Amino acid sequence: MWAMYAAALDPRIVSVVAERGLLSYRSLAQADLYTHNAGIFIRGVLQHFDLPQVAAAIAPRKLTVASPVDAMKRVVAATAASEVYAFTVDAYKEAGAADSFRISYES
Repeated sequence: MWAMYAAALDPRIVSVVAERGLLSYRSLAQADLYTHNAGIFIRGVLQHFDLPQVAAAIAPRKLTVASPVDAMKRVVAATAASEVYAFTVDAYKEAGAADSFRISYES
């Protein structure tokens, strides 16, 4: 997740693989229980953006979100991840780099 933030801010980073990172802050905020530590929290973040918007800021550079997890650090279903990252997919398409963003899962 922090690599995504770094790439969003630093164009010298040419590709990122975010493995088993939080799906979104929204998914964390909507959960009653969580197992993530305090280092993942950013006060008031959802008033400004969420992780799909951070991911979109990386376009057109390569980004793979690998096996994203929920509030309890369980890997989320591919359909759920696709819904959450629809904004990112659109941003990559608009940047002419649709093939540079993907959500992947361990086989």
